[in-house]
Amino acid sequence: MRSHFQTVFLALGSALLTTPIARAEITKFVNDFDGWQAAAGSFTTVDFVENAPPASVLFDHFIDYGVLLHRPGSFNPAIPYWGRFTNQDSNYIHDAGGLAAAVPHAFRFLAPIHAFAYLPLSYGGGDAVSLYLGGNFVANVVDPGQPIGLFRGLHSTFAFDEVRFSSILYLDDIYFQTVPAPGALALIALAAPLAGTRRRR
Repeated sequence: MRSHFQTVFLALGSALLTTPIARAEITKFVNDFDGWQAAAGSFTTVDFVENAPPASVLFDHFIDYGVLLHRPGSFNPAIPYWGRFTNQDSNYIHDAGGLAAAVPHAFRFLAPIHAFAYLPLSYGGGDAVSLYLGGNFVANVVDPGQPIGLFRGLHSTFAFDEVRFSSILYLDDIYFQTVPAPGALALIALAAPLAGTRRRR
C-alpha cells in the first residue's frame, strides 16, 4: 500500500545574515505525488535527461524551464559546478538522468512560485530545504532523510524564488510550479505599468 503523510506546520523565518520576511504555512508531501500536484496546479518537470552523454553544465543550462542552478557564496558563472549523470551511475535513478553538484544543490526560479518537489539520491544526514524570496529567508523545511529516491514535495502559502538544500548533492528529478517563459516574463513586465493607468478625460 502506498504510504504517504502530510505535515502542516508554521515556519517563521529566522536566520543569521538574512531578514525573515514572512510567516509561511508549509505543507509537506512525502511519497504523495498526487497530493502535491493537486496543491501545485500546473507544474514543470526537469528530469535531467538529454540526448547527449553525461557532461558538466553551467548555471543557466535549464533556463528554458524557468530555473537557474545556483551556488550560494562564491560563484563564478563561467565555471560548470554541476554535472548530468545517467542511470548507469546510480541504482536509484528511475529514468536516464540525474544532476550532481560539488556543493549542496540550490535553484533560482525566474518568477516566484509556491510549490517545489524533488527526488533525492543522497544525504549527508537529515536534510533541510530553505526557501528564499529576493535573497530574504522565508522558511526552513526539514526533510525526513532516508530512504533516498522517495518523492518529497512542499507547498508554501508565501511565494519563494529560491530553494537551497543543506546536504543533498545528487538529485534525480525536480518539479516546481510552472513559471512563465522568459519572453512571457518580459511581456508581463511591460504590461504591469499599463494595468495601473487610468484614462484621462
